[in-house]
Amino acid sequence: MSQEKANLDRNDPDAIRCKRLQVTGSLVRKTRVCKTNAEWKAIVDYQNREAADLVERNRSGTVMGN
Repeated sequence: MSQEKANLDRNDPDAIRCKRLQVTGSLVRKTRVCKTNAEWKAIVDYQNREAADLVERNRSGTVMGN
């Protein structure tokens, strides 16, 4: 088992990375979040799609409504 983990590359989609993220409402407090590289990539891709969609809606003048 430890042999498998030792062979994992840092860029491997299954490798786990931890990031320290700022806690909303605090100037100094941070929390540690650990996810696989594939999960971090999925989060970034989703955020990029949402940002591009927001820019496109604003450019076309479309008003958001429920």
